[in-house]
Amino acid sequence: MQTTYTGRAHGKLLLTAEYLVLDNSPAIALPTKYGQSMEVSSFPSDHKKVICTSLDKNNEPWFEGEFDMEGMRVMSSTDDGIADRFLSLLQFIHAKNPALLEEAGGIQIENKIDFDRQWGLGTSSTLIHNLATWSGVDAYALLEHSFGGSGYDLACAAADSPILYRRNSSAPRFVSVPFQPDFAEQIYFVYLGKKQNSREGIQNYRALSLDDKLPHAIAEVKELNENILSAKSLSDFEESLEEHEEIITNLIGMPKVKDLYFSDHAGVAKSLGAWGGDFVLLTHQGSFESLKTYCQLKGFDIVIPYQEMIL
Repeated sequence: MQTTYTGRAHGKLLLTAEYLVLDNSPAIALPTKYGQSMEVSSFPSDHKKVICTSLDKNNEPWFEGEFDMEGMRVMSSTDDGIADRFLSLLQFIHAKNPALLEEAGGIQIENKIDFDRQWGLGTSSTLIHNLATWSGVDAYALLEHSFGGSGYDLACAAADSPILYRRNSSAPRFVSVPFQPDFAEQIYFVYLGKKQNSREGIQNYRALSLDDKLPHAIAEVKELNENILSAKSLSDFEESLEEHEEIITNLIGMPKVKDLYFSDHAGVAKSLGAWGGDFVLLTHQGSFESLKTYCQLKGFDIVIPYQEMIL
């Protein structure tokens, strides 16, 4: 078996403009040190096929599938739903770059994530980035064909620092932004254990009647982005995050994560990405141990310091 490609993509967290990023609001997105690697190998085969194996952080397979590239069908799999989506990705790649799969005999694709799959850091977006890089197809077109969304997660997959992202009708735009504040040691990420379905969240957001509220909310978030990135002190940073929470909760009518879980916490609690699930950001001026104890008493065992999570 001959290795023909190796690559790696970063996970993602969305700091600002939850859901508003779908309506072209500028958003601060944070690529994570956690991510997914992919290795592609070729092997002799009389029948054109693709074998896919996806490994978790413990090197245990969580998906395996074999795909007939001549008949464009699933030959076998451990999960029919995942297999159908992966076949759809292969079909799109084949349509855009037919030589890639037609010239090969057998192709082995091995994916490995180094984070818990339930964390919501981008199992799908990192896969799409890696597949697109390997195949030479446009990653955003592949995303639109498959999972949809704003695309900020794909931008994070290839980024090596925080970015300011904006979705546009023509093409996404993003730039690297400096965000390594002096108070980074007082920023933490806490996993709530409530993995959100991004597609459901998008559908619920799209069902809201927001046309008269959107322009003002987007303008406010744009200003807050600038304040967050230029914050010189933890108190300035916290003030901007609280204002952002107020904007989003008033817009979508859902309770703040602090009111739900951290009402007695002295620092700020801010939702990230899909509102109310996956990770939240907490600020804390005490020790890491004291915050971890506080979170564990509330049933949240996973607390990750900023410097360990963000590139």
